[in-house]
Amino acid sequence: MIAPRQPRTISVLCPTRGRDSAVVHHWCSAYDNAADNERVGISLRFDEDMSVPLGWCTITYAGHTQVRIGPRADSATLFNDCASAATGEILMMGGDDMRFRTPGWDVIVDEMMWDDGLGCLYPEDGQTGNCVHPIVGREWYELFGFFCPPGYNWAYVDTWIADVARRAGRLKKLHNVLCEHLHFSFDKSVYDETYAYRRRDPELLRHDHERWMNTVDEREDAAAMVRGAI
Repeated sequence: MIAPRQPRTISVLCPTRGRDSAVVHHWCSAYDNAADNERVGISLRFDEDMSVPLGWCTITYAGHTQVRIGPRADSATLFNDCASAATGEILMMGGDDMRFRTPGWDVIVDEMMWDDGLGCLYPEDGQTGNCVHPIVGREWYELFGFFCPPGYNWAYVDTWIADVARRAGRLKKLHNVLCEHLHFSFDKSVYDETYAYRRRDPELLRHDHERWMNTVDEREDAAAMVRGAI
């Protein structure tokens, strides 16, 4: 008889800047809505020029919570810093402007994730229906050596994961899990300095868009890597 697979641990990746209250609400929504909060952790990344809430350095109510501090950087670098410190067997793109709304979300994620971890799940975001908060297995992360593709300033880092997974036939939406994106463009939060910094220079978005449009072959090659590893 094959023994049942043990529940996998999940790390929520959350770079944050200047949103001390928001990131606490983000984490509490994940922790409080988890069926088994002992297997859910968060990997945080603070900018070194900002004050770091001391509570995050001593937090003990989850078994695998990491805090990293470093220089201000692009979104891909920030999420990759979080991923490199995370210990979870499943990695999820979090955000201080996102809230977990579904009780037992952790069980659903674990049950729906492929056994080999080589795929991307994504929850409802409450607005666009797109893959805003991708979820991958650690095997996916180890296959590529990164969580988000390097070279992007802030746009397309989530879309890249979804597009590669779609091309590999390993993209699945979790219609029964809501992770609400409280983005200012949906009138669910205020336009603050963190949002403004990302949009400080139109050239940054133009760069990301051009890179996205010019790297279709790279994404197909990445999908081929996934298919080859399945």
